[in-house]
Amino acid sequence: MIDRFQLRGTVKLLAMIAKAFLVVPLVIACFSHGVSAQENRSFARLEFVLSNDQLSQQTIWPFLLHDDLIDAQHPMWDEYERALASHPTTQSCLLPDAESEKGWNLAEVNWAGMRDHRDIDVCLFRIADSLGSPDRMQEWFIAQGYDSKGPQQLLVEGRGHEDSDGWIHLEAYLDGAVFDPRMHFETTVLRSFLVWLLPSGPPHHRDHAMVLEYSKSGRIVAIASLRRRG
Repeated sequence: MIDRFQLRGTVKLLAMIAKAFLVVPLVIACFSHGVSAQENRSFARLEFVLSNDQLSQQTIWPFLLHDDLIDAQHPMWDEYERALASHPTTQSCLLPDAESEKGWNLAEVNWAGMRDHRDIDVCLFRIADSLGSPDRMQEWFIAQGYDSKGPQQLLVEGRGHEDSDGWIHLEAYLDGAVFDPRMHFETTVLRSFLVWLLPSGPPHHRDHAMVLEYSKSGRIVAIASLRRRG
């Protein structure tokens, strides 16, 4: 049986995802622009080199979901406990050769070390917090080959989410044909059968999507990694 606290956490997660993929007339974008990975923009990998004291970690800025701290009392704790233990720092999400005399290169992500979408949530939360702004995170997504939409500020009217009024919303998308070879996700017998039956993947599981939300001050407060129709 799902108690009211579990239901609250689930509803908040679904609400955040729904805002990315449903047309909701009561959400007004005050400003919006999109950036494609195919546009003539380049972001040097050295732009994402930060020193140790600039990197996010759980003890300083803990992982949040819709501005809620994910701890042992949170209904989503079981979903994130392993990922949080595996990735307590930004460095734990990067390849060993990401470190140099200049610092850590946040472009050198250990994608293959992520077992599921919870790992991606936690690691990209750490990277977003380290970079410090939605604009910098958008540049990072482009450097990773993603297309991006936003950042856009949301005004929420009468939808029961007034706590997120004025938050900044950022989306990024990567074709599944590029995303899947990067990852070494754990699999199940059913998933293995579907991959064998549909080598290109189910039609509704083509693109990888990232949905991020920032507070009015520009601090990352929510994130979701998911698959969407291409």
